[in-house]
Formats: sequence, structure tokens, C-alpha cells
Amino acid sequence: MATVTAPEGWRVEDGAVRLSDVGKTAQCPYSTIQWAARSGLIEVERQGGQGNARWVRVEDALLIVAVAALAVAAGLAFASLLKAVKDSGARVSPEGLTIPMPTRP
Repeated sequence: MATVTAPEGWRVEDGAVRLSDVGKTAQCPYSTIQWAARSGLIEVERQGGQGNARWVRVEDALLIVAVAALAVAAGLAFASLLKAVKDSGARVSPEGLTIPMPTRP
């Protein structure tokens, strides 16, 4: 199996990287990354050192960065879809959601 390499600038020790470095690379709010670690969504390899930092395996860290990129893409897709639906004249009433269908010329 090939060895996974961490991006330049990550503090790697014994195959683990500081979670704060991962958050900076993923451009995720620190509180989001820390919440995911505290709730068990991110497996913490060890904890300690300066500021009681959390460390995760490099493989998991790279997956976090990839998922963060997908989340950004999903957010952009959501924004585009919302704009298209609003621009179509969609409305909500007591009867439900109405989205006008485009007519063909």
C-alpha cells in the first residue's frame, strides 16, 4: 500500500496531523471541525501537547479536506437551485408549493 503524504505546512507526527491544520486547509470554521471531533464524527488519534491539540490520521485528514470541498460544491448547487426556483416565480401557499413549468415556444 502506498504511503499517503500530507500537504506542505501540516504538522505531522507519527502519521497524525493536528486537526487545526486540517481545518485551515479545508477552510472550515474551527468550531465546526472541533464539534465534529468531540461528537465522534472525526476519529481522534490522540490528544495532547500545546493547547491540548487533537491529532487525526493523515488519511482521515485528507478525507476531511475532500468532504469540505464537496460541501462547498453542494452549497453552490443549493444556491443555484434556489435562485432558479425563485426566478421561476415559485410560491408557497396553504395549498402547497407551486413551481411554474416553462412553456415551449
